[in-house]
Amino acid sequence: MSDDPLSKSTARLSISTFDVENDNPRIQVKELLNNIGASELSRRDSVVSITSMEEIEKTNERMKRRRSSVPIFNDEKRNKSDSGPKKKKKKKPSLTFKLESTEKRLPFHCLRDLVLKIFNVNVSKFNWLRLENEAHIPNVVFCMTPGLPYDIFTNFKENDQLIPMESIEIPQSLEFFNKQFSHFINTSCPGGKDSIFPPLQAISNAPLTKREKQELLDKSKANSITIHDLLLTAEQLIQHNYPVIRKPEEVDLITEDEAEGWVVTKSFEHEGSHIFALDCEFCDANGVKVLTRISLINFQGEVVHDSYVKPELEITDYLTKYSGITEELLKDVTTTLKDIQEKILTLVSKDDILVGHSLESDLNVMKIKHDKIVDTSVIYEHVRGPPSKPSLRWLSSKFLNRSIQDGEENGEGHSSVEDAQACLDLVKLKIAEGKCFGVNIGEISLFKKISNDISSEGFKSLWINYSDHKYQESYHEPSENMVDVEYVNNDDEVVEKFLTHFNDSRRFTLLSLRELEFNVLNPNIPEHYNGVRDDKENLVQLHEKLNRRLETIYERLPANSLMIVYSIIGNPKEMFRLQGIRKQFQKLEREGRDITKLPSEESWDFDKLQELYEATNNAKKSVTFIKLKE
Repeated sequence: MSDDPLSKSTARLSISTFDVENDNPRIQVKELLNNIGASELSRRDSVVSITSMEEIEKTNERMKRRRSSVPIFNDEKRNKSDSGPKKKKKKKPSLTFKLESTEKRLPFHCLRDLVLKIFNVNVSKFNWLRLENEAHIPNVVFCMTPGLPYDIFTNFKENDQLIPMESIEIPQSLEFFNKQFSHFINTSCPGGKDSIFPPLQAISNAPLTKREKQELLDKSKANSITIHDLLLTAEQLIQHNYPVIRKPEEVDLITEDEAEGWVVTKSFEHEGSHIFALDCEFCDANGVKVLTRISLINFQGEVVHDSYVKPELEITDYLTKYSGITEELLKDVTTTLKDIQEKILTLVSKDDILVGHSLESDLNVMKIKHDKIVDTSVIYEHVRGPPSKPSLRWLSSKFLNRSIQDGEENGEGHSSVEDAQACLDLVKLKIAEGKCFGVNIGEISLFKKISNDISSEGFKSLWINYSDHKYQESYHEPSENMVDVEYVNNDDEVVEKFLTHFNDSRRFTLLSLRELEFNVLNPNIPEHYNGVRDDKENLVQLHEKLNRRLETIYERLPANSLMIVYSIIGNPKEMFRLQGIRKQFQKLEREGRDITKLPSEESWDFDKLQELYEATNNAKKSVTFIKLKE
């Protein structure tokens, strides 16, 4: 090693550079020179001069290499700008489709799973799309636009699930789709082989795990209920076709009801039970259902009234297999429908509760109006869920371990007393087991699911909804404060509500633009809808308005937001027609009618079943567009 003091000083400097405040070469040289003693410099024949930037940089590199091998003993003296944690650059979210060529369309539930995955809710078998940095997606907007042109999205040869937009011809009136999306996904509306389910219901509910189901059942049983918790709401009475009691101010309508033979239960005081189970038996009079037996029992199971009834119309089919009624039984009966009405009004007060199974049929035939109803076909659910209803026979077998209506096999028919007792026992069991007993609890509100799993404080979803206001309010649990629901009457209000209520805390938004649907697909239009209707001739204008609304919504979204646009393109009209034929055929068959005499257009056979499958498959055709906003 050289004896040159400069070399020795340089060596000392390279070991102690963790004390230096920064790496500026000129400062390092200054420090170097300060470490050289004045006496050493005076004895040199010439002054040491380091002026070349090249030499300075070489010296700096040597010091850095040496410094990296030396342990740091004093953290407080570290250069904060060098050693502190560097601020990570926010990673941009991305998505990559992993859809393969197949004749099978993407199931609708995959779209719901996508929403859940973005909000960090575990979903199984999510393999059709790869997400990266999804935690940095600030907002998700799921927009339903039923009624996009069928021909546009089916006029291609490919069987791929993922179709490039360039392979189809989008009209100028729908340029938003060409402008913002590179592909569309062939999707299947939720449903089975012979029916479709409302996509709105499917997207707004998420499946429960086995553990979550059991927790919900246990919680339900722990929360005691009374029979008043099982009463149908005013909206449910309408939904299930119960006769509606007119308001006092509707005097003309009340008078009209009385003229048509209707009666309404009145308030009065009486002793004994205030809960009654009711069941009736009916016969057929040239296609008109007529009352032939009525049974009423109290909450203790005691028969309060049981009598046969002679209808005014001539009976053409006694339906004995089901009703148990024969001509012999009614031969000497003189009790009329009016007698039954008067009797019921003396036994059942307006304030009492009537229990029954699909009791709307009984009350409509009896022409009696009563609004305190517990319906076992509603408080217990069919395994397929609404609108299907479970039979009383099935409910009795499953939950009461009791066989009823065995008379169908031996020709004796049903017993209205036995059926009324089964209804009453099912209600008592429901009260004991809790509100969730006997219903399908495989799902939970998507908004609640996200709200439970999301860690962001104050997180809420936004739902801009066309559903009937009162019915929707009864469906939600406002106390849970998980979603803000805004109700609308037309598509302009949808956009207005979105612009008004969308913000950073509303990270998930669900909305529907339905003007095109109401004009193209002929669905059941809500009474409160006040937008354009019956305007099929001006499709271009309808498309242009939809295009503008989607553009407005998209423009409002911040960068990296995810927009999902879903549209049913298949028309369910033919499916509904075939379903109606099958329903009527099965009804006649249950009533014991001679179905062999039905005309071919009203009969049901294997060929019509295949037609229904095909019509359903066409009705389920839908398309999805997905875009991360840049």
